[in-house]
Amino acid sequence: MRFEGYISRWNFIIERCREKSVLHLGCIGITEGLTTEKIDAMRQGGVLHTHLKNLTSELVGVDYDMNTIKELNKLGFTEIVYGNVENLDEMDIHKKFDIILCGDLIEHLSHPGAMLDGLRPFLHCETTLLITTPNAFGLLHFLRYACGRFREGNDHVLSFSTFTLQHLLRRHGFDIFEVYTCYNRPPQRWLDCICYTIGIPFFKLFPRFGGTLLAVAKFIPG
Repeated sequence: MRFEGYISRWNFIIERCREKSVLHLGCIGITEGLTTEKIDAMRQGGVLHTHLKNLTSELVGVDYDMNTIKELNKLGFTEIVYGNVENLDEMDIHKKFDIILCGDLIEHLSHPGAMLDGLRPFLHCETTLLITTPNAFGLLHFLRYACGRFREGNDHVLSFSTFTLQHLLRRHGFDIFEVYTCYNRPPQRWLDCICYTIGIPFFKLFPRFGGTLLAVAKFIPG
């Protein structure tokens, strides 16, 4: 599979979702963080969902962190609802969406196929599925592992390459028609700026070694 390039994850998703109806799965993020940390990130724009709220034509967020959802609802994030993405058929959502966003979520799931099958009621003929997940063949992952410094997310149970992600999606009726690697967000600290300045040109030349996969897929009726 040919990589289209190495890009900013946030910029790409924001532009694809602009003025579209979006179903955002696992929308709160910061899985291992405290409720207070998650709320602060949402209020201060430290997570993608806050930005999507201001530019989409319609937005529904789904997450399973009930305590955080209750607090966010009080703060005006009423579009976020409780739900288990592996049991989407149990949710009271009766809409079809232009974009379904599954950002850095699929690696957390015990049954990712159940989530993919559960998406079908929310699809129309032009719906796009955006998935991001760590790249099993990312160069920095390998270097950290070789140096004994690699840390897997405590909630991660799966690892994907373009091959395994494509195989999983095809098994459940989807096909990838664009794939990129990406960095998560613009650098915030001066040291990050230096690292990105050095790293981005390399990964633009060799995007298959980037740390995060970004796949654009559509459902193909069988």
